[in-house]
Amino acid sequence: MQKSTAILSVIFLILAVVAASFLLGGTLSARLVVNFAGAEEHPEAFRSIRSILASGAAPQPVRTASAPAAAAAAGAANNAELINVLELANRLKDETVAEAKKKAEEILSEADSQARQRLGNLAEERERLQGQVDAMKKTAADYRSRFAELVKAQQEALDKIKEL
Repeated sequence: MQKSTAILSVIFLILAVVAASFLLGGTLSARLVVNFAGAEEHPEAFRSIRSILASGAAPQPVRTASAPAAAAAAGAANNAELINVLELANRLKDETVAEAKKKAEEILSEADSQARQRLGNLAEERERLQGQVDAMKKTAADYRSRFAELVKAQQEALDKIKEL
């Protein structure tokens, strides 16, 4: 119920804008972005609206007694205009979805590329740090070895002093 109310509200808004534009003698040019479900997701609703518009059962403009034939022609023209607007809205929705998917793929591709580059940089940094750790271990082992030799030499010197 809410979706059909929203669809009818959008259609009414579009009609009001078109009517106001033509009454003021202007032309209508605008980009319409539709953010609700399209005909593919609700084909029965779209078919129902089209059949109502095509059958002339949709609300018609108020007719004056002086121009009933002109009013009937205007009502048919309005129905055709509504069908065109619905089809345009559906096409724009499809284009918007396609653009969004393309942009999402670009963003994911860029994120993937950045992640791979970052992982490569981190691997290089890990190798560099591993090399530093290995060098430090070697230095520590050398230091312990020289310290042990120094302690041994000092012990031997003390033993010689005791012998004297």
